[in-house]
Amino acid sequence: MESIKPRWKSLTSAAIAHCSQPFLIYGRPYTTLTEDLRALLTDAERASAQKMPAEARNTWLWCRATLRKCLGIKLNTDPAGIQFSYNAQGKPALHNQALHFNVSHTSSSFLVGIAQEPIGVDLESIPEHIDAVTADFVLSAQEKRYCKNGENLPAFAQIWTLKEAFLKASGWGLVDDLPSINVDPCTENNSIGQSGWNSVSFACPGAEIGAFVGNGAANLEFLLACSTTT
Repeated sequence: MESIKPRWKSLTSAAIAHCSQPFLIYGRPYTTLTEDLRALLTDAERASAQKMPAEARNTWLWCRATLRKCLGIKLNTDPAGIQFSYNAQGKPALHNQALHFNVSHTSSSFLVGIAQEPIGVDLESIPEHIDAVTADFVLSAQEKRYCKNGENLPAFAQIWTLKEAFLKASGWGLVDDLPSINVDPCTENNSIGQSGWNSVSFACPGAEIGAFVGNGAANLEFLLACSTTT
């Protein structure tokens, strides 16, 4: 199963408000965070971001502000007043669980997913090389066949993002025995299917690979928050 190439639509308030199915928002910031979005962040969020390297900090700020803005529109509430709780693995959630969300980011791009039910998303750049030790640590036997023991780098990135998204949807975080979780797209009733979820892998505008795990993968909306050019 190859990654799909979705049609990314512009992120607008109307698109968010009228979206009834799960939706994903991709961003690759080319400017510092605008003041109207910065105003949505808490003092604690701004302080936390200051500890990050410059590029990663800007991406994280855009990601968190975009998340707040979108949740505020869907919940018809002040985005700045939204409060998050965190599970033992550090996964954030809304206090009242009125909506579910998940986020992922590289140093230069981010992905936000919002849905009515638990979901997991992941975003990764395609690696330049995967050694045998990494392949053994991450991959099940079926996954090794799918990505040729990591030699097929796009296929490895697809497996890795699906596995991360599955773990995040489950609320587990990373586990010690990653090969015990099989997300091989060619395996009928893999770990994702056994959990009653479906999944999709997709190409992102910045050449990364993204993954979604949850319900409603066939009806996802793909929205573009910011791009690499003005």
